[in-house]
Amino acid sequence: MNPIENPVLALHNKLKEKFNTEANGFRDPIDSVSVNIPLVIRIFEYMHEEVRDDIELHKIVENLIFLSKQLDRPLRMSDYSSIIATQSQ
Repeated sequence: MNPIENPVLALHNKLKEKFNTEANGFRDPIDSVSVNIPLVIRIFEYMHEEVRDDIELHKIVENLIFLSKQLDRPLRMSDYSSIIATQSQ
């Protein structure tokens, strides 16, 4: 199936072009995280049961990215409370 026939791949390529291209000397970094499976399951459960709006969802993702960069290791269950902490201090 070529990219035109596969809408998911077409969208992926479009987003890749938009967010991962060099324009005016700027390149958007690609954020990635490494998470162990028990934590993935727990985060999914939390998202399903507790998250009520996009703001909270985005904060959780920001926490995942921040912790992943700070800890420089796969995130695990001991990091859970820091990941879901979305309240302003």
